[in-house]
Amino acid sequence: MDTSDPPRIAWTSGTWRSRHPEQTWSALEPVAEAAGVTRVADVTGLDDIGVPVHMAVRPHARALSVSQGKGTTGILSKISAVMEAIELYYAENLADADIAGTPATELGSLLSYPVEALDLHPGGLWHRRYPLDWLVCSSMITGRSAALPRELVDLDRTVVSDSWCPPLFLSTSNGLASGNSDEEAMLHALCEVAERDSIAAAGDVLGRHLFDPAEVADPAVDALCERIAAASARLRVFDLTGPMGLPCVGASVGGGSLPLVFGGFGCHPSTAVATCRAITEAVQQRLTVIAGTRDDLPDEVYDLLHLGFVRETTPARDEIEYVSPPADLPVAGLGQAMTCVAEKIHKFTGYEPLCLRLTESGAPVSVVKVVAPGLRLAGHGNYTAAGG
Repeated sequence: MDTSDPPRIAWTSGTWRSRHPEQTWSALEPVAEAAGVTRVADVTGLDDIGVPVHMAVRPHARALSVSQGKGTTGILSKISAVMEAIELYYAENLADADIAGTPATELGSLLSYPVEALDLHPGGLWHRRYPLDWLVCSSMITGRSAALPRELVDLDRTVVSDSWCPPLFLSTSNGLASGNSDEEAMLHALCEVAERDSIAAAGDVLGRHLFDPAEVADPAVDALCERIAAASARLRVFDLTGPMGLPCVGASVGGGSLPLVFGGFGCHPSTAVATCRAITEAVQQRLTVIAGTRDDLPDEVYDLLHLGFVRETTPARDEIEYVSPPADLPVAGLGQAMTCVAEKIHKFTGYEPLCLRLTESGAPVSVVKVVAPGLRLAGHGNYTAAGG
């Protein structure tokens, strides 16, 4: 993929964007309305930590009607929530299949990977001769055309069929991302699939390699740490970087006014961005429970709160190792960063990551779905990857 003229990174505090936040929000507003977003709520004040968290509401959603967003500033948090809502809208309203009712055995060169390397449904009934609907996408390194099962991408949970359909794939939002440009959206999506694989590789005990977030030496990270400390909450930050060599960070936030521990994760070529994402996601999870409006919140969370339990996965003392923060990747520009992450995933799995554009070229916001055959989704199935 040509990165000779990479998109400029106009904003680097807590995230990378090719437009300043105010410009991004102006571009988002009409798209959000078309996607059915009726209101955006600032729920930051429901918690005493004060890290910005917003939620965007789509009453007629075909999956989750409440999308959460977080950020180092209020406008970044608002953008994050609306971006997630827009992503879900496009994944709920997919185009018709490019190739209908065709088994994998008849796709030829469009199938450059084994379907078994995708996220198969546990105990599913996948067979190579089963007729599927396929969407044509692009390989992210060579640009060759490829095919993805439509069922893997589709997030419409309202579909009712007159015929029985066996469960085949895990349809999730993993790798679904948006941005001001294709490159921005693709980078976000690639980092997400790599992050989920790193979590799966870590297994049950995630916080083995702790590091001091002050060593990241980033003003946005320092500000987040100060807010958490001021609320008498406890922050732990740890390195989850795996064999792919992509900076991956985990964080847990607990204590203060809420007797539970919440986790967050981030992966990005910039360790500062990965760390900000991990910390803000942990705070977002905390506020999700406080607000209580998310469609998929399990009852168990409130049972734990009622009983006053504190639940945290903590390694034994002799398993904890204090390390330095992961090193940044030497990239310049969003296009170069995207290509670097795609190549590292390709080298690790043996398969090119695939990208399906869900918005038309030239749209004010780009939405993509990235699938990386060979990477695994945390919490589903066994962790397996070439070289893993």
